[in-house]
Amino acid sequence: MATFWVSFATDEKFLGVAIVDMALDAHGEFNAMDVIGETIRLRCNPGHGSVQVQKIPDGEIPISFKNRLLGKDEAERLNAVRPIN
Repeated sequence: MATFWVSFATDEKFLGVAIVDMALDAHGEFNAMDVIGETIRLRCNPGHGSVQVQKIPDGEIPISFKNRLLGKDEAERLNAVRPIN
């Protein structure tokens, strides 16, 4: 299982972040389209704009931040506690 930080934005504004867990393939890799599909399945994808997917260390990300769309304040607060680089 791996954890992904999925950012959504348009040229004009930030739309949110979703943090989801998904299994890696047999080679330890992931398909970004599958991760995006998971955000759609979980209904935490705003449905437009550009999307960036980044695999992150799972560590201690509280479950309360996972599988939902986070606003800017929550995403910044989470990033300040556990920097995502």
